Amino acid sequence: MLETRNALTKLDTRIDMNNMVYVDGAREIEVENSDEALELFCKGILSIN
Repeated sequence: MLETRNALTKLDTRIDMNNMVYVDGAREIEVENSDEALELFCKGILSIN
């Protein structure tokens, strides 16, 4: 979800074969710690503004 997107773009949620919910088209990024996770989260928020 860190890709630049219009703030009004609708993201579809789906249910996988294990009945887990995910956002279609989102990227999964592994992080080493909570600081790195927060940094990526903030970058994502800034990219939609």
